[in-house]
Amino acid sequence: MSDVPERNPFAMLDGPRRARLSAGLPVFVSFNPLEYHGPHLTARTDGLVARRMGEAFFAALRAREPAWDELLWAEFDVGADPVGHEGSVPVSFDDFRRLVLGVCRQLATMGAQRVVVHSFHGAPRHNLALLAGVDLLRDAGVRAFSPMPLLLAGLIDPPAGLLAPVLATVEDEAVRREVEAFVPYEFHAGFLETSVALHYVPEAVADDFDRVAPCPRVEPEPARMAVAALARCLGRTQESIALAAAARAASWFGLRPFPGYSGVPAAANARAGGLLAQYIERGFLEAADAAFLGRVPDGEWLVRTAARLSLGGRLA
Repeated sequence: MSDVPERNPFAMLDGPRRARLSAGLPVFVSFNPLEYHGPHLTARTDGLVARRMGEAFFAALRAREPAWDELLWAEFDVGADPVGHEGSVPVSFDDFRRLVLGVCRQLATMGAQRVVVHSFHGAPRHNLALLAGVDLLRDAGVRAFSPMPLLLAGLIDPPAGLLAPVLATVEDEAVRREVEAFVPYEFHAGFLETSVALHYVPEAVADDFDRVAPCPRVEPEPARMAVAALARCLGRTQESIALAAAARAASWFGLRPFPGYSGVPAAANARAGGLLAQYIERGFLEAADAAFLGRVPDGEWLVRTAARLSLGGRLA
């Protein structure tokens, strides 16, 4: 695993911080790849957004628990399955999973009581590796969760009323209709992610992002959509949702030339990003309420279903 860091930054904590870690102060460990995000976002977008998002999460936690007055944070600029494009730094799934498990195992050994395995990278196998780390921690008695798998479930199968106000921030009706048509294909660096970046890290967004051409339209892969329809007929709703998302992703990845981004990033705006951030941060607190009390948060179903369909990540 020569290309993947193995050192656990938390091993360098001094005695008082280790004591606070073992007393229950939440620990954040963030994994995000260096990844091409189109011509309008930096390759470190996922890591930069994750950091600002994590700081907002921790501020909300601290408002509830004033004794949690220090953010224990470590991050790795590495992740599984970045988009295949110049500017991305690929790492094998097995090596990435080994890194996540190693860091989580060390945190458990150090006596961590609450751990957030953090990311803003949405690739299914990346998040499967994060959940493997969460499972290891839970098996060791640590109260842990990963926000990104929960966010993925909320965007693939959005709750009623989530997207309407977000889309309403696009004032031009024709553009708004185009953005809405692309929403099921918002896999990477499109309207939604660019809006979130404009909210959290506007300095990471190119000044001329509004000149980026829309991603070419695609139709979902017919074979996988047929299987998704069959799964729905059989009452396997979660499998159907995951298969339909995979069908759309397969078509997007099949574009040639591959643009490396999806949707209509030029329509992005900070107001939309702020609305999405409110949803994300509210979901984080609900997940933390569950996980830090020893329960499993809602929303892990999507990544765990994808894991079954991919034979535990052996199929990309």
